[in-house]
Amino acid sequence: MKKILTALAFAATALFGANALAQAPNAGDPIVVGSKQFTEQIVLGKVIIQALENAGYEVEDRTNLGGTAVNRDALEAGEIDVYPNYNGTAISNWYRDIPWAQESIPEGTSGDAYASYATVSALDAAIFDLVWLRPAPANNTYALAVTRAWSEENGVTTMPQFAEYVNDGGEVVAKRSHRMNDRSAWRLFGLPYAHPHPKSADTTIIKNKAGLPLPTELTGEPAQGYLIDKKEQGKRRASMRGICLQCHATSWVDGHFARFEKSIETTNQMTRTATDIILAAWKKGLAKGLDKQDSIFNEAIERMWVEQWLFYANSTRFASAMGGADYGVFAEGRWYMSKNIQQMADWLRFLGAAHKDEKIKTKK
Repeated sequence: MKKILTALAFAATALFGANALAQAPNAGDPIVVGSKQFTEQIVLGKVIIQALENAGYEVEDRTNLGGTAVNRDALEAGEIDVYPNYNGTAISNWYRDIPWAQESIPEGTSGDAYASYATVSALDAAIFDLVWLRPAPANNTYALAVTRAWSEENGVTTMPQFAEYVNDGGEVVAKRSHRMNDRSAWRLFGLPYAHPHPKSADTTIIKNKAGLPLPTELTGEPAQGYLIDKKEQGKRRASMRGICLQCHATSWVDGHFARFEKSIETTNQMTRTATDIILAAWKKGLAKGLDKQDSIFNEAIERMWVEQWLFYANSTRFASAMGGADYGVFAEGRWYMSKNIQQMADWLRFLGAAHKDEKIKTKK
């Protein structure tokens, strides 16, 4: 009964084991219902649970399980029996590494509820032995709302017409697509330093001079050739500033961006200070590090270094971007960055003294 999928045909469909609803009540063998971890998915999962329970079935609730990949893996492994999914998500994610499947998907399929449902149900049945049930009578396609007056004045009633309006120079606050990597001037999170945004959405191609898959050197300099330049950063900053000005005064927006970029500068400097300490520890043999082909995350002083950028610097940048000044200073913010640098320096001296004592004992 495991391995059944429901399609949200760009709309909502639920994934069930092929014959789940046709069987007699299933005491001792509950139907396991999963869902992704956002409101719409959790609600759809609960609807599936209630439908099954009202039909007399024993059900195990695994809604709010995780992201797309987590639910899909659980379904394929037989850990869940059903979860609500989207045709467009399936087309975008599950067949990209299967050339013949990718080539079989006609252009424009993801924008057509019926064609996309037919495509994913056929491919998943053939490749993964998964069954998509009949689509639910709901649709989560994104749409833009405009006034009737504006629509009539500009002759825009469809998304292709709106795209033509924008591409022909029509007035909009900012041009946007489904891509996120072409919006922000800075990439802020998850890596040692904030840095200009990567040019490509495929960040797996990035390598610094040391051959590490990082967009900066360990000392903070940007990896050449992979990141947008200052001119592009300026364009993106101006676009984002224009969005902010729709609601806020010029003085507020200018002050916000000045504080935000100062936070980037400060957190990068404090991360560099912590990095200098860890580099010194590696050089002196007080921690193993890269040259010993060891993990750079497993010793106490290395974990302090990771905390500096992964938690404290990231928290400070996020707080600054969202206008949370107090949070950026105190709650895992600059105060903790400063404190952590001192602790790393103290730990380096402690390791140095212990290493020296060990050498003396060895000589004796």
